[in-house]
Amino acid sequence: MMAKSRAVFIDALRSSGCWPLDEAIWLIVISHIPPGCGLGSSAAFSMAISREIHRYFNLKDDSNTVLSCAHRAEALFHRGGSGVDIAGIERGFTQYLLTPIPKETSAVGAFQWPFEFERIGESPFLWLVACTQQQRRTSDAVGLVAKFRAEHPDRFADLQARNECLSHQIMMNMLDEHRAADLGRCLDESHDMLCELGVSTPQLNELCALLKTYGAYGAKLTGAGLGGCVVAVFDIKTWQEVRGKLLLDNAFQKLGHIVLMSKEI
Repeated sequence: MMAKSRAVFIDALRSSGCWPLDEAIWLIVISHIPPGCGLGSSAAFSMAISREIHRYFNLKDDSNTVLSCAHRAEALFHRGGSGVDIAGIERGFTQYLLTPIPKETSAVGAFQWPFEFERIGESPFLWLVACTQQQRRTSDAVGLVAKFRAEHPDRFADLQARNECLSHQIMMNMLDEHRAADLGRCLDESHDMLCELGVSTPQLNELCALLKTYGAYGAKLTGAGLGGCVVAVFDIKTWQEVRGKLLLDNAFQKLGHIVLMSKEI
């Protein structure tokens, strides 16, 4: 991971016209986002690198150049990327920052209680993140997608074109409280496409379906799939009622899932 992060940093410097360096600089990264669970740790790292390079070297700090540099950096992590996570971070899409408090004896401490939450943005919706506790490697999911592409090139091209359209629609809808239904449909369709590509799991599908029964506008797996988390969007005005039903039904404990919710709501 360190070697890849270094390569990403150097490439970001090069794409910004700052490489080679005239002097040595230190790069210190402090991250509280657990990797490998689809919560966008690589996208957060890529955006942080891009912003810091533009700040440190006094570059023109407009959203297009920052986004371009960050998107290129994330593509190095995963051999490509939709750009949705990067754009979401830039636009304030993430409503709650997850800060895990790992347990010393836990091999998967990033997925276990207790958790703390910090409000870092505003959104007309409530974005709920739920975890399946299935850990996975992004490279495995990338391999499955590559296999699908080789076996079904025409269908893959169709899905790729549709994904680009969906990504744009999601970014347009996610900050408009009057487009909740459209946003939900985009999330659902995106998840269906990922299922077809083979990167979903029965646990992810079951969790998305459960969230829909409790009033989510839409839900989809996050990250590369094959485990990790799903994200669902709810009406923030009715969240207290939904939350009460979830707790009353003991819904997530019955499925063995952990729900990451803000202690503020």
